[in-house]
Amino acid sequence: MNTLASEVIGKQQHRVRAEQEALMHYEMEKEMRARMEDERRQERDRKEKEQMRGLLARQMAEKSMREHAEKALNDEQAVIWRTDKQNYELEEQRLSRKI
Repeated sequence: MNTLASEVIGKQQHRVRAEQEALMHYEMEKEMRARMEDERRQERDRKEKEQMRGLLARQMAEKSMREHAEKALNDEQAVIWRTDKQNYELEEQRLSRKI
């Protein structure tokens, strides 16, 4: 009877060890999947941030170009006004002398 009890206890212990190993294997796989998912999420976040930095850099460059173009246009307009003013003053002087 002792041998039969020993066999039953041995089988139970073997079954318990097998269940523990299966559970440990499952937990390890679950942890590995979670780690891989975290890595994918971090990579996706990094790419999104990189794209956002690129977009912001392009927007800043475009804004700078618009500001330079606007300044150039303002400078050109100032030259035109200055020339118009000089022409007006010359014409006024000519008319004054004529009168």
